[in-house]
Amino acid sequence: MGGNRKRAKEAGVSLLITKPLFPSSLFSPLERIFSEKATAAPEHPAEEYDFTGKRVLLVEDHLMNIEVARRLLESKGITVEVAENGLMAIEAYAAKPVGYFSTILMDIRMPVMDGLTATRLIRRLKKATAGTIPIIAMSATPLMRMWKNP
Repeated sequence: MGGNRKRAKEAGVSLLITKPLFPSSLFSPLERIFSEKATAAPEHPAEEYDFTGKRVLLVEDHLMNIEVARRLLESKGITVEVAENGLMAIEAYAAKPVGYFSTILMDIRMPVMDGLTATRLIRRLKKATAGTIPIIAMSATPLMRMWKNP
């Protein structure tokens, strides 16, 4: 467990959440990230936070997980764009203008390119937000607890 968490942190992951996704496990970290990024953002309970105008790059290869995450996110007014593997995520992130995505939800285990490799490569891009965009890694491993990168 500790090794996986350490590797995720070293790759540049901001937060780690476990799947399956539930509203509280998904929106609580998103609210915390968006609140921290806003200037003088007041504290709000998760159900009152206004996610309208936020855009998430969802990086996931499993169709059912994509559908569940998309429905949860869109129910709160979040715009969702999907990349089916890490390579597609890098391409999607690099192709959009700075500030286009509010955060990236990144599955860890995917074909073509895994989420930790993709995160590491996104962090190395020559783009103003590459080092700061919140990347929330998603893992089906239940022993991985949510943590925040300092």
